[in-house]
Amino acid sequence: MTDQALLHQELRIRASIDELTSCFNRVAILELVDRSIDDARQDGLGRAVIFVDIDGLKSVNDELGHSAGDRLLAAAADQIRSTLRESDFVGRLGGDEFLVICPRVVDAKLATEIAERISAALMSHVDIGTHTVELRARIGVAWTAEPLDTGALIAQADHAMYESKRSLDRCVTLFADGR
Repeated sequence: MTDQALLHQELRIRASIDELTSCFNRVAILELVDRSIDDARQDGLGRAVIFVDIDGLKSVNDELGHSAGDRLLAAAADQIRSTLRESDFVGRLGGDEFLVICPRVVDAKLATEIAERISAALMSHVDIGTHTVELRARIGVAWTAEPLDTGALIAQADHAMYESKRSLDRCVTLFADGR
């Protein structure tokens, strides 16, 4: 490859990656949701969107500084990635929110199992300098085999995540119609 082609490729990659977490950025992950919907129409399998909201980031930022919050987010991204299948994607929407795209998920049970693995991985402690911070998250899951558009699928996962926040005993909530 020529130097110009390598530079063009590097710029394209940088434009799709969140520098802090090395996850896809907001624009790139939303494009991947669209692509997973198109792929699901062709393969006939369902897909899941998992909305992850990291608990306590504001407190970490306020008490330990933004660089500590950044390290917490990077650790959370690493933990999320460690649980995913090769076909899954994770992106940072912004702030303390991540979106996981899981194509080729046969049913809601498998979607929930993937989300529970993410939740378990995020129940950890992160060493940030001289402090240890508890990492936790609230997670919402939307699964469908229907041709829902990107906005509807993300809204369902977001709704389920807020249900999880309202619940004192659940970290993972599956979106169900009629809630």
